[in-house]
Amino acid sequence: MAARHLELLLVNTDGSGPAIVDASNGTVKTPLSLPTDARNVKYGRRPDLVAFIVDAGGVGNVHEQPIAGGPARQLTKFTTGRLGSFDYSPDGSRLILSRGTRTGDVVLIRDFNR
Repeated sequence: MAARHLELLLVNTDGSGPAIVDASNGTVKTPLSLPTDARNVKYGRRPDLVAFIVDAGGVGNVHEQPIAGGPARQLTKFTTGRLGSFDYSPDGSRLILSRGTRTGDVVLIRDFNR
């Protein structure tokens, strides 16, 4: 029986960017050129794709891009709201996501030390 070869999708925080990495030795196999504002990067609905969220003008949408390179394709077409996270069904046929708006209040506290 042949040994399985494991690859990881590594999203680095050291500025070197996302890459497909050989899990046995940490060697970068495929550096990924994703948009600089891509977040929640993960494997796509097929093993040759990566998926991610891009926020444009305060609106989040899911995109997919081939690992081998090429342009990203926008999967969702929301015009309002932000995306928190997303994932695919096990067979890759459905997309589940959390979506909403972010609100906040400004509060002024006076005489706090009394």
